[in-house]
Amino acid sequence: MGFGKHPHRDMEILSYVLSGALEHQDSTGTHGVIRPGEVQFMRAGRGVVHGEMNASKTESVHFLQVWIVPDHRGLEPLYDQRKLVFEQGWAKMAGEPGSIAIDSATVVRALQLAPGETAAPYVLSPGRRGYLYLAEGALEGGLARGDAGIYDAGERVEARAGSEGAHALFFDVPN
Repeated sequence: MGFGKHPHRDMEILSYVLSGALEHQDSTGTHGVIRPGEVQFMRAGRGVVHGEMNASKTESVHFLQVWIVPDHRGLEPLYDQRKLVFEQGWAKMAGEPGSIAIDSATVVRALQLAPGETAAPYVLSPGRRGYLYLAEGALEGGLARGDAGIYDAGERVEARAGSEGAHALFFDVPN
């Protein structure tokens, strides 16, 4: 079904659809449908009321929603929606050039791999840490659906999908 209209403030919110379609409507007049491979961003800022519902009456929707505390409070509400472009397994989602600008030093990427495919390594800079959440599939080395991996500064994040492929979100955050 979904979530009826409810308020938020001072939060950077990313919604990422894995399957199905998610319909969004908010008090700024924004209305949209998010489909697999798309990311929606909503800056709640000084306050917004929104609702999210399954866009289909017959198919289920599976999505991830990430809330990031912004660096500043009371910002103007903002909405953005983009189709992700995957290159060597990774897609820039938020917080870096070529992605959605958020009010945080956090970088968010999506990882999507076909069975047996290997992603390009991702190297964490000094003073940064990484968190990988595996939403679907499995990665060689023992990560299965619902598992997470934590990485320290300087580490190489390497990912090779198992026989069912893999779909994950990766967060590069300051220490």
